[in-house]
Amino acid sequence: MRAKELILTARRFNAAEAKELGVVLDVVEQERLMDACKELAGRMTRNGPVAIRQAKFAINEGMNTDLNTGIKIESKAYELTIDTEDRLEALAAFAEKREPEFKGK
Repeated sequence: MRAKELILTARRFNAAEAKELGVVLDVVEQERLMDACKELAGRMTRNGPVAIRQAKFAINEGMNTDLNTGIKIESKAYELTIDTEDRLEALAAFAEKREPEFKGK
């Protein structure tokens, strides 16, 4: 409902309110912007490249379709990660309580 209200009223809001509404992830000073972006990218790249690629695909493609098709897209993307070396590495690292070392395979 909030998105509908913002769209239909064309109400303007500042950066702090955008964060509060969930329109943006964070608000930082301009001087910290590049550092904040690199920190976010660093958190993302700690995950396996195959899983990240499939998650991006599922999100991008799923947004443009109906719910049932979106679920099928997500399921297929997950299916493509099941047999990867990275997934097995993630499971092993979790069991061994260590950071995984992904290879993108």
